[in-house]
Amino acid sequence: MKHVALLILSGTLLVCSGLAHAQKEVYRWVDTDGTVHYSDVPSDPEAEPTGLTYEPTMPQRVAARQQQEADQYAAAEEQAEAAEEQDAESARKQKEVARQREIGCAAARKRMDTYTTAPRLYESLPDGGRRYLTDDEIDQARASAMDDVDAWCN
Repeated sequence: MKHVALLILSGTLLVCSGLAHAQKEVYRWVDTDGTVHYSDVPSDPEAEPTGLTYEPTMPQRVAARQQQEADQYAAAEEQAEAAEEQDAESARKQKEVARQREIGCAAARKRMDTYTTAPRLYESLPDGGRRYLTDDEIDQARASAMDDVDAWCN
């Protein structure tokens, strides 16, 4: 029975000592120069308790919070870099599409110019000969060339 009571008393003292260390009293005093000081260790006999307490910083908690903030910052930086790369790739693709449209437009305009200024249009035959287009075929070819200019240039 004495051992149980001793164990309970020891446990209570450990808990109380832990609580005493968990919160510390803040003291205030004024030195001879008139400077006000605050500390948890009263180094002046005139120091008076302020009635305020504080909980000392736990280094593990601070380190964990700093690591979490660093991880969040790194994730945000990574996300920003990915977005930047995606924007750059999108801009590159748009530039390439614009270049291809410019080339296609120039080719369509040249074809239309040829079809409208040439007195006769023909198609090349496999044996190297030519077959001249009829008036209806020429009208169709010119309409097709105009559609190509509309498609590539507008």
